[in-house]
Amino acid sequence: MKQLRLDHKQGIKNQACQTCWHDEDAGKSSLRQEYNQRLGPHLDLKDINKNKDGTSQSLPIALDLNLSNICNFKCVMCNPVLSSKIAQEQQQHRDRYESLGFIKVKNTQPGSDWPEQPFFQNFLKEVSPKLHILELKGGEPMLIKNIKKTIQRVENKSECSIAITTNGSIDIDDDFLDSLSQFKNIWFCVSVDGIGEIGEYIRYGSKWSQVEKTIKKVSVLNNCIFRLSLTLQFASAVSFPEIFEYTKKYGYEIEVINCYNPNYLSINAIPPMHAKTFIEWIDLQLSLYPQDKALIVVKGYFDHYEYQPVLFKQCQQYFNLLNDIRKNKCETIQKLFL
Repeated sequence: MKQLRLDHKQGIKNQACQTCWHDEDAGKSSLRQEYNQRLGPHLDLKDINKNKDGTSQSLPIALDLNLSNICNFKCVMCNPVLSSKIAQEQQQHRDRYESLGFIKVKNTQPGSDWPEQPFFQNFLKEVSPKLHILELKGGEPMLIKNIKKTIQRVENKSECSIAITTNGSIDIDDDFLDSLSQFKNIWFCVSVDGIGEIGEYIRYGSKWSQVEKTIKKVSVLNNCIFRLSLTLQFASAVSFPEIFEYTKKYGYEIEVINCYNPNYLSINAIPPMHAKTFIEWIDLQLSLYPQDKALIVVKGYFDHYEYQPVLFKQCQQYFNLLNDIRKNKCETIQKLFL
């Protein structure tokens, strides 16, 4: 953090911030920019800036917590660090995954008890009186048994915004929503990468009927900024149009997150013919909705599109392996390999 502050002070783009730099190049408002806008009024930036060694004595006023990798999905673009189900699957089929040559299976264990440990409880008690943003992620945060306790421990609820990203698989009870209502405002994202069958394939383990039920429940909450969270990836060339039509039908917004890792699932693995078709569709929609943020961001990422045949081959091998292990196949996505 010291080095990061010193680099920013000198205008040096620290490599740890590559995602934000890439997002901004694509025309997307990056997490760096959003946090600066939301938190700037609550910080004494001059006090931080005057410390020549990069030290800050100020307590953090925003927490971004990945509570655990416990998850009930095996999304094709996810990894063992964020999904216990993927960790389990890769351990079970280690030899087959590693035979691809570009995946190294690591021994990843779920760790869901640290929010209950004294060091974190004491830390949260210390910072919560001045907390302005609390982000809760997973894995799947709604599967964390102590998530409600973590929320209840925040003392500065009336001045603090809470953000939750969920896969939409868990019924959210009214008691939990009452706890959220005590915060200044709520940011709720439900991750969606396809409608119906294609969504259930990409986010393996999901049931669209349940996801849509969650969407309808949380999207109407008072004082809530609601969005569908979408990962722009290889399969988006065939899944995004239907998602876009769905959001226009119901008036939802889309938060686009670009897939940088694994790179063989990035848009640079999409063959030129299919990329051209998708870009033409984006251009057509932009002629109809020129101010749509999601379309602008997706077009911005494709402005940097560069087809890499090696990534395409790896992507094909990866999907073939998943299809065989899971005894599952999506014909719509398979068309991208033709």
